[in-house]
Amino acid sequence: MRAAAAALGLLFAAAAVWGQPVQQKRRELGQIQKELEKTRREISEFQKQQTSLSQQLRKLETHDLEGRRKIETIQRNIRQAEEKKSELKTRIGALQLASGFWKTTLSNELRDYQASAAARDDAFGTRALWGESFRRAAIAEKTTVLASLQGFSRKTEQAQAEVQRRSLELAGRSRKAKAEAQDSQERLEQTKAAFAENH
Repeated sequence: MRAAAAALGLLFAAAAVWGQPVQQKRRELGQIQKELEKTRREISEFQKQQTSLSQQLRKLETHDLEGRRKIETIQRNIRQAEEKKSELKTRIGALQLASGFWKTTLSNELRDYQASAAARDDAFGTRALWGESFRRAAIAEKTTVLASLQGFSRKTEQAQAEVQRRSLELAGRSRKAKAEAQDSQERLEQTKAAFAENH
């Protein structure tokens, strides 16, 4: 029985010696599996960040492109407003010139009419009646032309003032759009830099 007890003790001692490396290997394997899982989570998180940065980069590039288009549209509108303003200025100059001509002509007609009225003989014939009638009609027509020119001139001046107001408004919008585009460009550069760091 002693021999059996000694054999059994030897067997337990051998099992304990063999069991130590197996348990140690199991612990090491558990630690490796934990590290592997941690690395997988880090890789997954990195991929999520990379996807997010790619989406942000595309979004900022689109926003940058839209900002540039908006600025181009505003600048085109400003050019058109300036052209319209120049056209209206030219038209006002022409209207003032025409108005001055018709004022002078009307003034001359009235002066001639007054002179003929002062020199007329009450016992005039049919020829003088027709001359008087035509003279009055010419004066009335020139007065109407002058009034319409002045009305058109006022409307043109109002249109010019509106174009000037619109031009100032567009210039303000242009400054705002440029500032937004600059901000978008800076964010785009920051996102590109962050994206480059993660690659």
